[in-house]
Amino acid sequence: MKLFSSDTIKNVYLVCVVIKDENGQDMPMDKILHDISNIERLSFIFPRLAHVTADTFTRLPYFPKLRKVTIGNIPEHIDESDVIAFEKKYPSASCYHTFRSNADYDRSSN
Repeated sequence: MKLFSSDTIKNVYLVCVVIKDENGQDMPMDKILHDISNIERLSFIFPRLAHVTADTFTRLPYFPKLRKVTIGNIPEHIDESDVIAFEKKYPSASCYHTFRSNADYDRSSN
């Protein structure tokens, strides 16, 4: 995780990327993003076969400087309220998310 443990990283774009841990297991989103405290823009598009649960969003760290977040390809079994709860932590950020069913939600239009 040395790749992501820098205070200088401001933008993170992970599109259908799978990062393996030392045991060859897929790393969950919260562990990938754990040490990035100064992130301002985040785009995380889940790979088609990613293991995603509601906890994926509740375990994410808080990013005090986050201004834009896009989360895409969210599996349909995830309740949208879990994603929205994460987005509500960032009232001044532009937040967008899409599910695999291609239905999308744009908080800025509400």
